[in-house]
Amino acid sequence: MPYTPGDILLDKYKIQALLGQGAFGEVYLVTHTVLLVPRAIKVLRHDAPGVGSTLFGDAQARFLLESRLGARLNTPVPNPHLLQVFDCHISEELCLLEMEYAPGGNLVALLEQARAANRPMPVAQALQIALEVAGALSALHASDIIHRDLKPSNILFDGQGHARLADLGLAQVPGGPSLRSQLSEPRPHPGTPGYMSPEQEGSGKVLRPPSDVYALGLVLFEMLTGRNYTFLQPGTRAGSLRADIPPALDDLLAKMLAETPRERPWDGAGVAGLLDGVLKSLPANAPLPAPKPVQPARPFFNEPDTSPRKAPVVPPPPPAALPELSPAPQPVAGNSQAVEEPARMELASWKVAFWITFGWAATAAIILFIISIFTS
Repeated sequence: MPYTPGDILLDKYKIQALLGQGAFGEVYLVTHTVLLVPRAIKVLRHDAPGVGSTLFGDAQARFLLESRLGARLNTPVPNPHLLQVFDCHISEELCLLEMEYAPGGNLVALLEQARAANRPMPVAQALQIALEVAGALSALHASDIIHRDLKPSNILFDGQGHARLADLGLAQVPGGPSLRSQLSEPRPHPGTPGYMSPEQEGSGKVLRPPSDVYALGLVLFEMLTGRNYTFLQPGTRAGSLRADIPPALDDLLAKMLAETPRERPWDGAGVAGLLDGVLKSLPANAPLPAPKPVQPARPFFNEPDTSPRKAPVVPPPPPAALPELSPAPQPVAGNSQAVEEPARMELASWKVAFWITFGWAATAAIILFIISIFTS
């Protein structure tokens, strides 16, 4: 039975609320009664329904590994992209992990909000989250640690909305029992279906950093399109499902999701640099255009469809701009005298020409009249 608000654990954790639960325990929001600060604790009781000796033994190993890796990676300076682990308690009756509380929830909630609104996550937001998770992977890979369980529920957000990678209980560590190449018949890797690289899913051999890069690609693809790439036709481009994805991001995502590890960015540091470059290339402070459906039009967040995708419809280029015409001359403002003077001169010239013509015509008429009289 879950704990209820007000219960006290180990004389220092006061239960406030249940945050979530899974196969390896429940997560609660608690108040540390000595430090008077909020914490999150992950708890698994030996007497919980369905928890046998084997599961509890595995949980003990996971809790211990997660606490030790958390302490190592956050010393001497806490890593801003990894969820901090403060303490661990393991006994024959109880496994407990004291962790940093992430009030922003997890990525699952953000994806559900996008699904409910039938609107994809903004490109810049998805890129920023992926960049911060890549920063966490960079720290892991620098110590030859492979996360092996990167998925939306393990990406949490602090009070400022920054991503924190959590749950190192399934990590592959150097020299540990997960160094499967030393086994004659390596067991399959643990992980979550739908968020595993091809080599993690289909092989028991030792994993390398590109496996985590692939998992990050799966998460980024889902943030951008609402679809899980694992269930789509291999080679499906994110740009074929959403028209406002920049070509540079579409190409990078295709590399992260390459079937062959050698074709992907090598590790968290490498992919972080590439993601940062794409993020910086986005227009500064410019509103992102609304995503346009690609023919054939399909509602966002539909069920997986493995039919071949049509290429995005490319609009025709705009017509060439016509050359600008020279503007007609305009009068100079504030100089009316200069404009009126030529008009007066033109009028005077016209009058002179009129009277000269009239005089010659009258003179000719008189002469003709006199000649007609003398000749008659």
